Amino acid sequence: LGLSGLMFGLGCATKWICIYAGAGLAVLFFIVLWRRWQEYRYALRCADDAEGSAKGIMQHAAAVFYRNLGITLGCASLFFIVIPALIYYASYFPYMMVKGHPYDFQGILNLQKYMFDYHSGLKAGHPYASAWYLWPIIGRPIWFYYQPDMETAGVVSSISSFGNPLVWLPGLAAAFFCTFAFFRAKGEDKRMLGFILIALASQYVPWILVPRATFIYHYFASVPFIIMLTVYCVRRIERKRPKAKWLTYAYIGLVVLLFGLFYPILSGVPVQQGYLDFLRWSPSWVFHL
Repeated sequence: LGLSGLMFGLGCATKWICIYAGAGLAVLFFIVLWRRWQEYRYALRCADDAEGSAKGIMQHAAAVFYRNLGITLGCASLFFIVIPALIYYASYFPYMMVKGHPYDFQGILNLQKYMFDYHSGLKAGHPYASAWYLWPIIGRPIWFYYQPDMETAGVVSSISSFGNPLVWLPGLAAAFFCTFAFFRAKGEDKRMLGFILIALASQYVPWILVPRATFIYHYFASVPFIIMLTVYCVRRIERKRPKAKWLTYAYIGLVVLLFGLFYPILSGVPVQQGYLDFLRWSPSWVFHL
């Protein structure tokens, strides 16, 4: 909890999107507390009928429940509220040390209000803005940079921000499949899927409610979780059909190949403009003038 709270505080001090992750962490935290509460009630019901070591274990579980609950809630409040708030405040120390115009505590609070009002009330559009439902299908990448080579005709540098189609599109399918599979899964599979789906939802669902213009890079924080869900689906196939494991290596090889194919427009490596035309697999993808 301490390490998780420390990373949460550093994340929030870097970008507000981590506050969304805090909502997911809170859901997971209270799910675990609910399970402990169920164990406590079970121990109370069964302690009198149990015998031997089982009786002692149940009596102990019932006796220490409220003490452990208090310790856990106290630690969670310290690690996920107090420490992150101090880290966030400390991130403004460079502003406080500006000579002539230092920020005070009230100034920092006013800045938070300004940032929130700006983002919640922003009405401006953008040619590369895209709605949340377009991100998983790479509907509208952001074109950041374009520069023709002054010495070699036909050679250009271009940078666009988008995802690997063989990661994002299968990841979308895996997210749908795993959502349905969660309700039928049991044991470790159910706990693992629940954890990943809650994490994914905490990073993706809040953007559905954001009224301002949004961009495909807001989806980047969701990508690790769609990869995890894809891995779960692949492992499930391997368990049912061990001889099909070669498909896993083939898929990974194609992912790496596609990364290499698109690397020039992810990094700005100079290439022939015709190569950028070849990579434009969708009319909404823009790589050059």
